[in-house]
Amino acid sequence: MISSQPAFSNDAKKLLVCTGNTVSIFSTSTGLQIAELEGHRGLVTSVVVVPSTTPAGKLLCYCWTSSEDGTIKYWDFSVPELMRSI
Repeated sequence: MISSQPAFSNDAKKLLVCTGNTVSIFSTSTGLQIAELEGHRGLVTSVVVVPSTTPAGKLLCYCWTSSEDGTIKYWDFSVPELMRSI
């Protein structure tokens, strides 16, 4: 079940889709799932990709997610790794 509008990575190579308690990450070139963001205990209600680059111009892969469990989480979805939980 998709619970929110999907979001594209800054380079449009990945699509982030809220699916239940997780965010599934798909490759836009192959259509295959390549990773999942797991950590919420309730339905994920939104995902927002953070538009940012390094001073050298490299695109970063960070996003915020919110959930019915009352938390907001900050992720590096290139790894994927939870960076912060509020």
